[in-house]
Amino acid sequence: MSAVEAWVQAHRKILELSTGWSIGGKESSDDRLARVVEELGKQSEAR
Repeated sequence: MSAVEAWVQAHRKILELSTGWSIGGKESSDDRLARVVEELGKQSEAR
């Protein structure tokens, strides 16, 4: 999970801009990442 946490932190701003959510330090749980992917999949311009 630590590799995912580092990736989320490195890409936090783009994730926030893409989803409209505030992404905190502990947002890299499986459930939260699944919701991010689901949200991005709904946006044709994000794909």
